[in-house]
Amino acid sequence: MLALMAARGELGPMPDCAIFADTRSEPTAVYAHLDWLERQLPFPLLRVERGDLRADCLANARGDILHGKCSTIPAFTRGKDGRAAPLMRQCTRDYKIDPINKKLRELLGGSGQPGR
Repeated sequence: MLALMAARGELGPMPDCAIFADTRSEPTAVYAHLDWLERQLPFPLLRVERGDLRADCLANARGDILHGKCSTIPAFTRGKDGRAAPLMRQCTRDYKIDPINKKLRELLGGSGQPGR
């Protein structure tokens, strides 16, 4: 929504780009929307990724080692009171935040590596 508002001049200044972090496990409608959105924007929509979240989690469940670790996904268990309770997750950082930050460092002239 913010990208469209910027493209229409409702927000300023105009962004140099928009960045989407792709888990490669998004619903089909998300990719269709991104394709549509790219045609609406006067600035590039950059797609970044760390890998395939679904494939990585399945490989981890089989005992394969990927990327040195496997991120935990949003999952729930039953709490002591019998209600649904969320488990800890790490996938947002690993598959969304870190790839976006890496791209930002690259665009700003950094190495894309933390602390460099």
